[in-house]
Amino acid sequence: MPKLVDPEAPLGEIKLENVFTTAALKAHPVTRDLVGIAADWNGPITRLQGELEANEVERAEIDAEFKILNVDFDTDCIAFAKVALEAAHGNREDPRFTR
Repeated sequence: MPKLVDPEAPLGEIKLENVFTTAALKAHPVTRDLVGIAADWNGPITRLQGELEANEVERAEIDAEFKILNVDFDTDCIAFAKVALEAAHGNREDPRFTR
């Protein structure tokens, strides 16, 4: 018969155990009436897996955007420093460069 599911187990493992439990309920003549109880056990897991996947995609997109913007920001800062130093006539102590 099905084992006790560890609440810390990966979702895929729990989902597989639910499938096995439902199959075992269907296979046993005494427990066939209980199949309806287990019918949607995997529904919430499937929804949660979808949400987790969407979160991973969103996280990857945000991370990529941040990295691209950071490179652009670094380039802009270097260009700005050159302009500021030129405006200060090469004097790094000049307020036009230090501010």
